[in-house]
Amino acid sequence: MSLSLVVPTDLSGHSGADALLQLKQDMAAALAEGDFDRVRQLDQTFACVLDKLSLANRDNRTFLLNALLDVKQHYAQLLRECERVARAHAV
Repeated sequence: MSLSLVVPTDLSGHSGADALLQLKQDMAAALAEGDFDRVRQLDQTFACVLDKLSLANRDNRTFLLNALLDVKQHYAQLLRECERVARAHAV
């Protein structure tokens, strides 16, 4: 077993937006595959990334507002998809 140092990711500006985009894509893929454990794991990761993103961009309110609106839209879409999947399994 080896130990490796992980360099913290800079989540300011475009790097933060890219990290959110990657998480959104990963969540959508996991949901499409029906991997609900992975969706749950990514949801927890999303919360951590949002905390760090908020700190890294605390002086850029416009960026934060846009990022949070994007996250709100993402979760609304994710919930709609979960409802669709639940309805499909109920039939």
